[in-house]
Amino acid sequence: MRLNPTKCAFGVASGKFLGFMISQRGIEANPEKIQAILDMTIPKTVKDIQSLTGLVAALTRFISKATDHCALFFKALKGSKRSITWTAECDTAFSELKEYMGRAPLLSTPEHGDILVIYLFVSVSAVSSVLIRSKDNAEHPVHYVSKAMQDAEVRDSQLFVHQVNQDFTAKDASMTAYLQHARHLLATFHVHSIN
Repeated sequence: MRLNPTKCAFGVASGKFLGFMISQRGIEANPEKIQAILDMTIPKTVKDIQSLTGLVAALTRFISKATDHCALFFKALKGSKRSITWTAECDTAFSELKEYMGRAPLLSTPEHGDILVIYLFVSVSAVSSVLIRSKDNAEHPVHYVSKAMQDAEVRDSQLFVHQVNQDFTAKDASMTAYLQHARHLLATFHVHSIN
């Protein structure tokens, strides 16, 4: 194997790798991409919003509840392909995103034997989670994940919740057995509400 000396770096404290800043402290977001979001003006065209959502997609592993933050930007794109509907809520979401990216978290790298905890956040339109590393009585984020729910998924999950809560009844024998099993499993879950 031959190494290209112009593409190699040895004995460095930190460096850029695959679009991320890697150091012994952890993984940081690319400062150039963060600065691009911070320098952005309010989007006025479809291309501006697409550029914003593309930058956010590149940094999504650093953004808590990324889908919830960007839902309004995608709504602004709906409708005509030549015009956008930018609202006051979009302005607020854009300002909050810029503020958040100004203090983007440092992602920790888990080590063997670390206790890892996953936190889930579920909203009407998205499911988000964060993997946390607990060490020295402190919590350090390892990775953020966020997924937008499609309309059909939202409707299906609402139907299932109503069936489990016995708001609706199941007539099919296999569905009745499934609901009984789901209710049994639900009784074994420990629910913790965080305000």
